[in-house]
Amino acid sequence: MTRAVAQSLVAHKGFNATDLAKRFAQDFFENPKRGYGERVTEVFAALHIEEYADPFGPAKRQFSGTGSYGNGAAMRIAPVALYGINLSDDKFNEMVDNCSRITHTNVKGVNGAKLQCHAIREALRASQPFDSLSYLQKLAQKMEKIEDGCQDKDKIYSKALLEMLQIFEGKHRNKDPLPADIADIFGNSVSAQRSVPSAVYSFVRAQAPTELFETDNPFLRALFLSISLGGDTDTIASMACAISGALHGDSKVPPLLIEHCEASDNTIKLADELHKIVDNQSESNEKR
Repeated sequence: MTRAVAQSLVAHKGFNATDLAKRFAQDFFENPKRGYGERVTEVFAALHIEEYADPFGPAKRQFSGTGSYGNGAAMRIAPVALYGINLSDDKFNEMVDNCSRITHTNVKGVNGAKLQCHAIREALRASQPFDSLSYLQKLAQKMEKIEDGCQDKDKIYSKALLEMLQIFEGKHRNKDPLPADIADIFGNSVSAQRSVPSAVYSFVRAQAPTELFETDNPFLRALFLSISLGGDTDTIASMACAISGALHGDSKVPPLLIEHCEASDNTIKLADELHKIVDNQSESNEKR
């Protein structure tokens, strides 16, 4: 689904709801045994039956109209971070919202995707040496603004980021949580609110060495730490590594891992095409 997002952004040089909905559904029908969540397949079926007349309708009707708060939207959102690197926060959030709402309309699911996408974009923008506290402070400020109009029960991501800041500032009850503690504090489930913060924490913690997994490669540390949380390991690891890859680039990703990734050549090509679109847009803006 991440690849579908990138393909759609490249094809339309921006968000196109009908095209993205078709790509999601068609990818599922071509290979339905890839491990899709049971409820999202209902969305794909409804989109197909209704001939994509309302790309947001089937997801909006799920769970008695409350929508899904799963982590699927966050898991696939990485291409938007690259495409929208120069967008204003308002336009950036709008694009994340639109990409999410094809399958996830619950505010927890959508805001989880926004946190993940901002986390990737801020990593892309970060200067070296990386400052963990400054990074988390920026994310906390952005999520506080995003959650400003939410009910108190839904203001979960800014609170999670403030708790991360307490850990890295040495003010938390647990100075350096072990994987089981991280899972207890930030979660390891399929819900966005109990997995996206874990991915962000895993990425930030992995910037420093750990005795749990001795390597000088921060990307591998993020991969190890996120998997060691248990639970929804593939999604949490994919999110943590997306942020890490944005900061460090492909030089930190071992070639052997890339070789074992499905369609890695096409994925790299898509990333290059997205980068080219962004560069062209930047040049056009400078000439105005």
